[in-house]
Amino acid sequence: MLNFFKKSNTKKDTKHQSTALEEAINLYRHVLEQKRCYSNRDYIVNRYTEAMGQAPDLENPTLFTEKMQWLKLHYNNPLYITCADKYAVRTYVESKGYKYILNNLIGVYSAAGDIPLAELPDKFVLKATHGCTWNYLCRDKSEEVPKWTETKRLLDEWLTQDYAMHGRELHYTYIPPRLICERFLENADGSQIRDYKIHCFHGEPKLIQVDYERFTEHQRNYYDPDWSLTNIKWVEQDNYPRAEDKPTNLEEMLDIARALSADFGYVRVDLYNVGGKVVFGELTFTPGCGFTKLEPAEIDALMGSWLTLPLESKHVIQ
Repeated sequence: MLNFFKKSNTKKDTKHQSTALEEAINLYRHVLEQKRCYSNRDYIVNRYTEAMGQAPDLENPTLFTEKMQWLKLHYNNPLYITCADKYAVRTYVESKGYKYILNNLIGVYSAAGDIPLAELPDKFVLKATHGCTWNYLCRDKSEEVPKWTETKRLLDEWLTQDYAMHGRELHYTYIPPRLICERFLENADGSQIRDYKIHCFHGEPKLIQVDYERFTEHQRNYYDPDWSLTNIKWVEQDNYPRAEDKPTNLEEMLDIARALSADFGYVRVDLYNVGGKVVFGELTFTPGCGFTKLEPAEIDALMGSWLTLPLESKHVIQ
C-alpha cells in the first residue's frame, strides 16, 4: 500500500523558490502514482482510514467527514466548479449583490511568463485559480526581482497540475488553470490580517473559524454564531491561547455568509476583516479534503447532523 500522507522533511525557504518547486514536483509524482494504483473510492477509503483510524461509512454516512467523502464521490454540482474557481467565483459573488467585498483584481494570466512584474505594485498576491493553497505572497517586489525566474517556474508547475488528484476533490479538475493577481491585504500597521472562515449548512452559519498568523505561527479558534468561544479543534492547527472581542461588523459577515451559502448544503465562506471592511476570500466545499480529525470526537457527529445529503438531487451520480 502506498503511504497516503507524503510530507516533506525540508523546511521551506521563503527566499528561494527552488525548494518549493522541488517539493511541488515530487508531491505531484506521488499523487499521480496513487491515481494509477487506486480508484477514487479506494483512494478515499484508504486515506480516510489512515487519517482517522477507521474506515468511512460511505453507504450510510453520519459524520461530517464521512459526508464530505460521499459528496466527493456522488455529487457533481456545476456550481462547485464555478465557486471553487478563484476567478469565476467573483462573478458569483457579484450576482449575489456583493461586488463591493471583492478584492482588487490586478490581472489574470494563462502562464507565469505573461505576468508583467515591473508593472505590479510593490506588494501583491498571486493565486492559481484551480486549486487550494497555491498562493504566492510578495511583500517586497525589490526582493522578488532576483528570484523571479524561479518563482515563475513554481507558478508554471502549479498550472500543469490537476489539483483534484491530491484529495479527489473532483470539481477542481474542470477549472481552467490560470493565475490571478490581487491586492496584498494587511492591517494598517503592516501586521497579518485575520481570516474569518464561516462554516455554513443549508444557508445558515453554524461555526466561525478564526485563523491567526497564517504565514508564521498559525493558530485558530472556533466560535459559535453568537461569538461564544468553543473547545473545537481541527487537529491540524493549535488553538489560539485566548478569546478575542467580537468584531463590530460580525453581523455583516454573517449576512454575507448566508447569502453566499444559500445554494449549498455545506460551504465554508472565507472572509477577511481589513480595518472594519469585509473582503471576500474564497468558497471552500471540502476543507482539508475531509481527512482531518475534529476534536472532541462528538463534534464530527454534530456537524454531520447539520448536513442533509442531497440524495434526490439531479446532480447525484452513482
